[in-house]
Amino acid sequence: MNVAVKNVAAPVEIGERAAGPIPEDVLARFAQDASARDAGRDLPFDSVETLKKLRFGAYRLPKRAGGGGASLEQSFARKGR
Repeated sequence: MNVAVKNVAAPVEIGERAAGPIPEDVLARFAQDASARDAGRDLPFDSVETLKKLRFGAYRLPKRAGGGGASLEQSFARKGR
């Protein structure tokens, strides 16, 4: 069966900051805050807000749609490993 797929998604204007992986210093801050958050049974609202500002959710979106264009492998890769 042949199916023709038409790309109907238009590029999205999403600001100047490019989506990318989470910087190591941010990951370290998340880890540092995790124990206190767990002990206090606090939800990670600040961490989620940081991820939004970094546009981490757009990292795997195609570049033509305003994302970072990362592959699945790139999404899980970390520098220095």
